[in-house]
Amino acid sequence: MYPKTIFLTFVLLVLGWQQSLAQVSRDHFGKNRIQYKNFDWRFYSSDNFDIYFYEGGQENALVAAKYLEKEFERITDIIGYAPYAKTKIFLYNSVKDLQQSNVGVSEHLVTVSGQTNFVKSQVEIAYPGTM
Repeated sequence: MYPKTIFLTFVLLVLGWQQSLAQVSRDHFGKNRIQYKNFDWRFYSSDNFDIYFYEGGQENALVAAKYLEKEFERITDIIGYAPYAKTKIFLYNSVKDLQQSNVGVSEHLVTVSGQTNFVKSQVEIAYPGTM
């Protein structure tokens, strides 16, 4: 009778342990940002970049396109490679607008030293008010 009780206790512990592991949630909810306005995105396309902008950002997008194309060789020398596809640049008219972006919210957390993801060739930039 004693070994039977030990066996039943062991089985109940194993089943209880598996049940408790099944209740752990691996998804993190609430990773989105409130968007106060809709952005009507447009873009300028150059040889190496697609520069996305919305109302009020046309002039900044043109300046950025000219600057990026002029500096493309220097940028690729610094990085050490030339991208296979056009790099997407998202220009926001203010930091407040950039904070509404959901791009990268589901990505892994960035450590103190930072993180560079060379798989996705896209950049988000907020216009601080001065060039």
